[in-house]
Amino acid sequence: MQHTDLIRIALVEDNTVNRNSFIQKIAHFNDLDLVINAKHGHEFWKRLKIYRPI
Repeated sequence: MQHTDLIRIALVEDNTVNRNSFIQKIAHFNDLDLVINAKHGHEFWKRLKIYRPI
């Protein structure tokens, strides 16, 4: 599968257990790419500013 065929996901979740559970579940799908993982909105915006898709 080419990189451009992936569905890119940004995860923002303050609960560590929920965030880790979601990460583990999407790891089983080859067409999903977790590109941003943040604890809260402020962290998300900081990461989004530096995220550069290929």
